[in-house]
Amino acid sequence: MLQRLLGLLLLALGVTAMAGAVRQAPALNPEQRVDGAGADWHVPVSGALYDPAAYNYQRGYAGLFGGLLDATGPSDPSSTRDLFLAGLVVAPADAYLWSGLAWAAAMDGDSEASLEALHRSLTLSPYSAELSPERVMLIETLVGDQGLAVLDRLGRTLVCGNLEVAAKGESVEPATFLAAVPSLQGACEFRTG
Repeated sequence: MLQRLLGLLLLALGVTAMAGAVRQAPALNPEQRVDGAGADWHVPVSGALYDPAAYNYQRGYAGLFGGLLDATGPSDPSSTRDLFLAGLVVAPADAYLWSGLAWAAAMDGDSEASLEALHRSLTLSPYSAELSPERVMLIETLVGDQGLAVLDRLGRTLVCGNLEVAAKGESVEPATFLAAVPSLQGACEFRTG
């Protein structure tokens, strides 16, 4: 009899917990939604704050590259750096945030800080298929500013590996992809076939 009562109590607690979760889920509770255009809806901005690192990454990335799509130009890179740094306070091992910080520092003219942030991103996630293309473009920018010594500071194996991963993501041979980044010509050797 005691086991049945404990079982019912446990079941009641489970149902209560599930009901609380359902009440907080925007997909199941219209009160948790904000109406959008047409019949569309979205979670309020405060909902994005559940993951402050991701939230700051998205805001920082939009600050860096969002303005390039219209006549206003990019936002102030130093304020964008602050967004990435705020995300890193919460998630210091986030390779995406470090990569974003590297871009913000480069756009702010701070090649040394950019190189340090890029090195940290490469260390945390050496061969990320999603990050490799933007890393390769940033590396080319840094090589243009500081010369090929950048490759040795970052680690030539990491740089060439990212170039290879980026090329595979674009479904081309690494040598073909390398043609798009002229300052890295001759820096890496790849086997073909």
